[in-house]
Amino acid sequence: MATKRSTGITVFSVLLIVGAFYSLMGMSNVEGWNFLFQPLPEIFIQIRYFITVFVISLALISGVGILFLKDYFRKIIIFTTFFTFFSYLIEGPLIIYRNLPGFVEQQAALLAIETPDISLKGVSAVMWFFLIFSYVIEFCFAICLVYFFTRPKVKQQFS
Repeated sequence: MATKRSTGITVFSVLLIVGAFYSLMGMSNVEGWNFLFQPLPEIFIQIRYFITVFVISLALISGVGILFLKDYFRKIIIFTTFFTFFSYLIEGPLIIYRNLPGFVEQQAALLAIETPDISLKGVSAVMWFFLIFSYVIEFCFAICLVYFFTRPKVKQQFS
């Protein structure tokens, strides 16, 4: 008898696919990526960039794979969430967060040039809000993924 997939697995899968696809689209801003990871040597920035693209791609593929209840995709999802934890809790405070004010200011200035009737302070405030909001959502989603996919009832569906 085939195991029926729970609604939670379907919901998390769809959210994971959409989130990973959105993240991959955001990876097209290579200049912003380089800015956030300064003053690291360029080779380290490029390696980190490709590792991130690889991990996000794994998450996207695993989002599809868990719909078929394959256990190795469940394990890959758990791995990718630990990559998120590392990025936010270790790498972020050491490297990225100190570069965020300059990055937001740079992006806000570019947007303000394109739309001169919007104030630079207003654009900057909105960008900070969405940046913090997206960080909180992504971190909480990673916690929920680990919690959900390590529950015994969910693990049973993958065996």
